[in-house]
Amino acid sequence: MKRSAELDPTGRAGTAYTANRFDGERVRHILERAAAEQHRLNQALAETYSLAELQEMAAEAGIAPEALRAAIEQVPPDPDAAARRTAAGAAGRAGAR
Repeated sequence: MKRSAELDPTGRAGTAYTANRFDGERVRHILERAAAEQHRLNQALAETYSLAELQEMAAEAGIAPEALRAAIEQVPPDPDAAARRTAAGAAGRAGAR
């Protein structure tokens, strides 16, 4: 199993921990926390749509791209969008491992 050099055992970034070992209880705790975080990220993403998905839904409903663009510009920005984009990036990176 390859160990990441991104986090030390306390979760701080940037310190390699290849010399450390984790007992079974600590591994179970770490993996439970990671699974819970992954579930939270997946839930946050499941409740959102990408621009491409929105464009596809609009096209299926017979809405012209120009009308969709105008509607998007009229809707105030979502204050949580940046957090979801960050979560999406993290979820994508976690899935690629």
